[in-house]
Amino acid sequence: MSHLYNFANFFFLALALLFVYYNAVRLRMALKKVREQHALAEKFRALFHKTVEGVVQTDLEGNIKVINDAGARMLGYKDSEEVVSASINVGQFYRYPEMREQVRQKIFKGGLKNYRLDVVTKDATYAVISMSFHPILDENNRVIGVEGIFHDVTDRVQMEQQLLEYSDNLENKVKEKTDEVIALERKKFDLEKLAAVGQMASTLVHELRNPLSSIKMGLTTLLRRITLQDQDKHILEVSIREVAHLERIMKDILDFARPQKLQFVVQPIETIIQTAIDRMHESYHHANLTIQTELSDNLPKIPLDTDKMIQVFVNLLMNARDATEPGGRVGIRAALKPDSSVIRIEIKDTGKGIAPDALEHLFEPFYSRKSGGTGLGLTVVEKFVSAHGGHVSIESQEGQGTEVVLKLPTDHKISVEQV
Repeated sequence: MSHLYNFANFFFLALALLFVYYNAVRLRMALKKVREQHALAEKFRALFHKTVEGVVQTDLEGNIKVINDAGARMLGYKDSEEVVSASINVGQFYRYPEMREQVRQKIFKGGLKNYRLDVVTKDATYAVISMSFHPILDENNRVIGVEGIFHDVTDRVQMEQQLLEYSDNLENKVKEKTDEVIALERKKFDLEKLAAVGQMASTLVHELRNPLSSIKMGLTTLLRRITLQDQDKHILEVSIREVAHLERIMKDILDFARPQKLQFVVQPIETIIQTAIDRMHESYHHANLTIQTELSDNLPKIPLDTDKMIQVFVNLLMNARDATEPGGRVGIRAALKPDSSVIRIEIKDTGKGIAPDALEHLFEPFYSRKSGGTGLGLTVVEKFVSAHGGHVSIESQEGQGTEVVLKLPTDHKISVEQV
């Protein structure tokens, strides 16, 4: 009986040991599996935080529950722990808060893919992110949050903007150059026509000048030697004035058509202006007009062709006279532009002004708004001023007068030029 009892005890002991061993093996296998799962979890955790894409998960209210380090840094934080521990809500990152509800609706209706959003980071820096988000569903298909990935595309957006601006600028430059080529071709064509007209005009003027001079001389002699009735005397005086008018027209045509050799002499521009004023004094007196001058004391001497520049100012003063009603005034102002090597000369009248549609044609040859004018006065002015390295422009408003602005460089090279 005792042997049977001992056997039973041994059997149960062995069974217990076997049970313990079995559980030990299972425990060891479980621990191994846990370690493997832990290692895998650590691997995925490292991958989660090392990825360059931002990964985020929020609840329905937009509170961030999970975010990786890359995403945290994009938003201006040191790491993910700083974001999660601070209970950050995504709403604070919207640069334009009114966009938040629109974005939420898009996510809940099917998600967003590569959606660009303007954000403000923790350090108040503006950025643009591209995000792909979708809703999180529970086992009952109820939305319990939002998750997705995002990345910073600020540099890309800036580059795209720069490329767009470059493309626009390039397109504008191509258009400008095309317009310039077309304008140059048109100008070349016009110059060829003008050259032919100028050649013909020069020939005609040379043929007409001597007969006109003889006619003028004869009429002047008759007026001086013969006693005439008042009406006949008036007719003779009108004839002499018309001949003189024809001579001026021919002079304008010659000045425009033929090359001119300019002889530059360094001299004060004030002397040129005053000479032109003296020549127009009698004409202004008869027209009941006054000339007011304001010439700076510090004007330097500059290279000028005396005759050509006197003609420039005489032409401009004649235009101002013809445009101004009796009792009006014409002002001439000359000054050295501050910090510049340019003398600015303004001739301003109180006349009737010029219509906007006529302004752009004023320097065109043979364009005239005056009865009996050749339309070459301003063309000659521009020609001579350009030969001095200068520029002439006109500003005018109807009923408020006209202002002609000449800009002459003080450092123009002294030489003999053909224009």
